[in-house]
Amino acid sequence: TSDIRDRLRAGDEEAIEYALDFIEVRPYFFRSGYMYKDFLRVLKNCPLSDGQRKRYDRVRSQYDEYRDQRRSSQKDKAR
Repeated sequence: TSDIRDRLRAGDEEAIEYALDFIEVRPYFFRSGYMYKDFLRVLKNCPLSDGQRKRYDRVRSQYDEYRDQRRSSQKDKAR
């Protein structure tokens, strides 16, 4: 995955599309959650087109909602 991170940072169009497709589909397999979070983090600072930025922002917004709901439910359980 370090190779694809380097390609993403360099603005490789194919790598960016791959990573965006991955986070949109969010496949489930061993270590896919780590890859998902890594792609979210790296894509944040990549040179994205307007369309790619919209796709990224939509997924990021959904992830932030999921994370916030999960945190609030864990706090409720702790009470």
